[in-house]
Amino acid sequence: MSKLQLEKASENSSMYSLISVDITKYQGSNNRYELPLEDIIPLIKVVNDIGQNIQPLITNNLVAERDQSSTVKLVDYRGIINQDFINNGSDFDSFLNKLIDYINSILPAGDK
Repeated sequence: MSKLQLEKASENSSMYSLISVDITKYQGSNNRYELPLEDIIPLIKVVNDIGQNIQPLITNNLVAERDQSSTVKLVDYRGIINQDFINNGSDFDSFLNKLIDYINSILPAGDK
């Protein structure tokens, strides 16, 4: 994840999901660099609330970046998420259903 993605996930820990597509698991005959959506969706894994895992690593640096007198700041970094952790994520359909349920729960009754 990029520095910005890590920061946004940390700041929005309960509303940020990491969506990963592992093309190496593709077993079909299509060109893996030009896959149709129906071939990509089964390869998607979603880690909900990823910010809860990232927040302890990022919080102190966010405070330091906002404080001009801070003596040490991390200005450029990125995060590597363990593939086993990603593989334990949910499938894309489960993520979509959760998202739809959430949107429906916050919409006024007449807007559904």
